[in-house]
Amino acid sequence: MNHFVQRDWPDRPPAIKGRFYRKSLLIVLSITCLPTAIIGITLYLLGSSHIGKEVTSSNEALLLNAVKRINGDLNQLELTATQWAFDPRFDGSLRNVDLKDQYTVTQNLYRTLTVMKGFYPLVDQVHLFVDGKSPVVVSDFDGIEAVSSPGDLAGYRAVMSSKQGAFWLNGFPRVNRSDDHTVALVHKVPGIGQPYGTLIFYLDRDKLVSLVHELSLGKAGSSFIIDEKGRFVVTEKGAAFRRTPFETALAAEIGLVCTGPTSLPLRFPR
Repeated sequence: MNHFVQRDWPDRPPAIKGRFYRKSLLIVLSITCLPTAIIGITLYLLGSSHIGKEVTSSNEALLLNAVKRINGDLNQLELTATQWAFDPRFDGSLRNVDLKDQYTVTQNLYRTLTVMKGFYPLVDQVHLFVDGKSPVVVSDFDGIEAVSSPGDLAGYRAVMSSKQGAFWLNGFPRVNRSDDHTVALVHKVPGIGQPYGTLIFYLDRDKLVSLVHELSLGKAGSSFIIDEKGRFVVTEKGAAFRRTPFETALAAEIGLVCTGPTSLPLRFPR
């Protein structure tokens, strides 16, 4: 007959059992979660870097496309203005024509200037300055206006004396007005020979501001057009705004390396 001897082992104290269970649980959790945590952190670091690069690349692509679109629009206007400067209606005979008396010639000029304005949506007004015996400015908006101010006449003639046939002007005023915030493309006429006047294409500043606004990618950014000397021409915020130190420093830095063969910023005193 087998005899089983039962021995009563003393129970472990509760504190010891609690520490044992906690250590066991920590070991199990560490074994289970540590690889997952390492993988998660690695994926986060790699993913954040990749996402950052993708966002930067996307923003750069959007910015370049917007810049190309604006450059394309302005280059197209320059090309069109050159073609118009060679139009037979702007030949040298206008130098000796009294536009106030020659109704037919004047009406043809009105229609031509109206067509020019409608052909390009970014253009607000088109002016033709004729430096004849009585210098006048013809426009589709105001008709014929005599250039009576010596300051205005000196400004127009200074533009005509430029060596360039076509160029951009920042702040060139309309005749008998004080427009400080105009942006205009000027082309001497006729396209060949001794010029007698200029075609002036004043841009619609609101539309130009809208184009520049497309360059902004966020509230923290800033977009603007400056001339080759770092002076502001137009900004996304319009004509009147307080420039931040960042914008001023950036414009100054760009102005040191910016060159533009069609840019000729002029401002004539009135």
